[in-house]
Amino acid sequence: LYCLAGVARIVEYFIGEHIGSDYFQSGAFHTLIFVAYLMLLILLTHSLVLMVNKRLHMEISTHSEVLQLAHDELEQHVADRTEDLSRINEELRKEINNRKQSEEQIIFQTKLLNAVEQSVIATDPYGKIVYLNPAAEKLYGWSEHEVLGKNVNDYFTAQEIEEKGKEILDLLMKGANWKGEFLVKNKQGKNFYAEVNDAPVLDDNG
Repeated sequence: LYCLAGVARIVEYFIGEHIGSDYFQSGAFHTLIFVAYLMLLILLTHSLVLMVNKRLHMEISTHSEVLQLAHDELEQHVADRTEDLSRINEELRKEINNRKQSEEQIIFQTKLLNAVEQSVIATDPYGKIVYLNPAAEKLYGWSEHEVLGKNVNDYFTAQEIEEKGKEILDLLMKGANWKGEFLVKNKQGKNFYAEVNDAPVLDDNG
């Protein structure tokens, strides 16, 4: 733009110095005017090109900054997500190991109960049978699958003392133990006395 102003002042000066002169009538003057306008056009075009290039450069810089910011945010998101997945994977690994240990412990305890020669009968808090070991199956004549989910008093307590059996269940529900001689019955309905030791098994919630 400064160049354009300079050329304009030169042309203005030239015209002022030769106003009224015969020089204006010559072909050289017209040629000079054409060259001056051509120079103005070239300078104007050059200036416009510089302005456009500057604008493009600014836009490219802005877009580059935006792209870099988006790239950084994406990398941070991927890093955070990777860290979360690693943490979740570690928690799952620990949970699987804990469950495996619990299952192994349950299997061991089951084998232990199956191996003892004393009768073991387990019920839920409502007196429903949940486990019967082989010694109990042999003593009472019932197989485990026959009595699972059934009330323990209906299958193992002699009819004469069913009320006593209910009292014992109430004690167990309160967390107390009961031990003594108890009249029981087998699958054939035969009554006999057995030394019974009843104890509640509590979980972490009591």
